This record gives sequence, structure tokens and C-alpha cells, in this order.
Amino acid sequence: MMMRRLTSGAAFHAYAEQGARACVQYEMYRMGWCMVGFNEAKQQVIRDLQAGNFVHEVRRNISSKNLLLTGGISASDLAAILKRARGQDHRSSPHHRDADVQVHEILAAGWYVKFYFLSDTTFISVHRQESIRP
Repeated sequence: MMMRRLTSGAAFHAYAEQGARACVQYEMYRMGWCMVGFNEAKQQVIRDLQAGNFVHEVRRNISSKNLLLTGGISASDLAAILKRARGQDHRSSPHHRDADVQVHEILAAGWYVKFYFLSDTTFISVHRQESIRP
């Protein structure tokens, strides 16, 4: 189920006039429970990179699979790469441990970036693209 993503308290008040459904959508967004599309995901991840609002998921091979964590790429350089991404560079799917969490994957400028949103953006993988995905 796709939902419109609301981005601010002002948006809440604007959509509150549309009724209870909009209020529920705003609350779901605020709690991180909304499905978001490419444009919304791209804008949010870039904002979070610029503001330093991100964390990293603990995983095996983290030194080779998360170059943002290890300093192989800076947050500002990654944001610049993601700014050039297009919708065709994106896909999303449920997280393997929690199907309510939407995981985004972006392949852009030779980089593979995998992340999801909770209270902050959580990066799973940030590394050079190893191969073209099917």
C-alpha cells in the first residue's frame, strides 16, 4: 500500500483538513511506518546525509560493504552521488527481518547504496558496484 509522505507539521495541518485518513498517514510517517517512493527516499536520505542523521546496521563484511562507515566515502560525496540518481536506479523491498520496514537500493555512478528509515536513516551497504543487478 503506497501512502503520501508528509514532511512537516505544516503539512499535517494542511492534510488534517482532509480528514482522519490524512492524520493517520501523518502519524505513520512520523513514526517511520510509511511506504515511500524514489523521490521521497532520495530527498530524505540526502537531507539525512547532509545533517549527519544516519547510523549503520551491524553486519558481516562491514569493512568492505559499508565504505561510508569506514571513511571510504564521505557523507557529502555520497549525497552528491545520490543527487544524480534517477528512478530507474532505485528499487525497494521489505527488510528480511521485518517486513514492515522498506529497504531502498540505489545504484548510481558506480555505487551501490542500501538503506532504510527508522528514527534516522540506517545504512546497510555503501560500496562500489560489483556487478549489474538483474
